[in-house]
Amino acid sequence: MDYGTLIELEASNFPGNILEEGDQVKSLTINRLTNLIKMKYGKEADVDYKLNDFVLSELQLDEKDSRELEIMVSSHWRFSAEEGGITIAPAK
Repeated sequence: MDYGTLIELEASNFPGNILEEGDQVKSLTINRLTNLIKMKYGKEADVDYKLNDFVLSELQLDEKDSRELEIMVSSHWRFSAEEGGITIAPAK
């Protein structure tokens, strides 16, 4: 393993810089999506939202965080915010 790369990432505040400043994600799997939500918003599956067959539902975020998440997932997932919370489902 190349520890130099890990040291460089730590010095650049990775993944904190992505969480704080946002970033384009090339591939956003369901696991990456749930990890992103956990790290950025402190929300966990089966506690703060439902996760069933690659569909995340009933996620509660304030308007600013909701919009931010929508922008991050827009090219990979179908995002909808309704009274019962946010639902994110596969785009296809």
